[in-house]
This record gives sequence, structure tokens and C-alpha cells, in this order.
Amino acid sequence: MLWGEWLDPDLWGYLGTKREEPNPIVLKTVEEVGRPPIIKVADVQARITGKCPSSRVHIIWGKWGETDTIRKETLYSYVDAVVIIKGKEATVDGRKLYVSLEAYGGQTVFTEFLVGNELQRGDIEIPD
Repeated sequence: MLWGEWLDPDLWGYLGTKREEPNPIVLKTVEEVGRPPIIKVADVQARITGKCPSSRVHIIWGKWGETDTIRKETLYSYVDAVVIIKGKEATVDGRKLYVSLEAYGGQTVFTEFLVGNELQRGDIEIPD
């Protein structure tokens, strides 16, 4: 999955400055979601494809390592969901469109909202 932040102007162009941060989603709400596992993020419906209410992760890259002391381990919660439009999974060039909700450090509210496209074979090349 290739992710971009919800408000990223490089990803959304002029819409990046016009977007609003989605309403907070509380971890407990996601844990209690029934079937079908549908959540609503900023007026977008998405079907949950995976969730982890609490795990421990090692952060070795990204903004935590660039601006803060590297956190060797932190609590991490996430929800991955495929966007649903008119009852069907949304796609861009045949690739599913996902939204991801993330919370770090034991937070009970998801504070990170990311969007991404499904990767396919050949999208990533690993040099010898």
C-alpha cells in the first residue's frame, strides 16, 4: 500500500488546502462495529478489511525519527478499510482505494488519517 496524508497538498493539489480533518473516530467505536464492518470517515463510507486495536511496534523511520527522539517501541492501533462508493469498492486505475486510521502511544482516538492505493506486482523494484 502506498499511503498519503488526508490533507497533503502534494497529493490532493488545491483540494489539499480545502479538505477538512475528518471527525475523530474513537477506538472503542471501531472495536464495537458489527457486520457489515462499515465506518464513515468525512462522509466517505469504508468497509473494514483489517484492524488491530493494540499492538507494540518499533518505529524506525518517518516523522518520529526525523523530528523527535527515535521511539524504539510504542503502542500502535490501526484500521484499514476499502472505500465504498454506491455499494461498490472504489478503484483508481483498477486498484482498490483504501483509508487507514492510526493511533500511536495508546491514544484512544485515531489521529492519523491516510489514503492509499493497492500495490500490484511490479510496483516496487528492489535493486540487487
